[in-house]
Amino acid sequence: MTNGRALFAGQVDGRTAEARRMRDLIQAFAEPFDGMENAPELVRQIIRRAAAIAVASEHAEAALARGEDVDPYLLAQLAGTFNTLINQLDPTWRKTVRIARAMA
Repeated sequence: MTNGRALFAGQVDGRTAEARRMRDLIQAFAEPFDGMENAPELVRQIIRRAAAIAVASEHAEAALARGEDVDPYLLAQLAGTFNTLINQLDPTWRKTVRIARAMA
């Protein structure tokens, strides 16, 4: 049980690169809700999961870029799960992405 301020339950070193990246992603994903403290608990859970999946995806993509073997099914599963979570947060995100691409 936490007081709601801890990013991770249990003993986790929040200074690792992964923890800092997750914190940054969580902040970015929570921005439409005016921050994590204003988001309902269900939304906070989805945001944390989306950030964790994003970090795992970035690790797999980096390994692939280094020429390491990466399970393509893992990449597909991570991408699908991330898309599902983001769609739960904002069902209009696909339209937002299309608009951003058109403006680029």
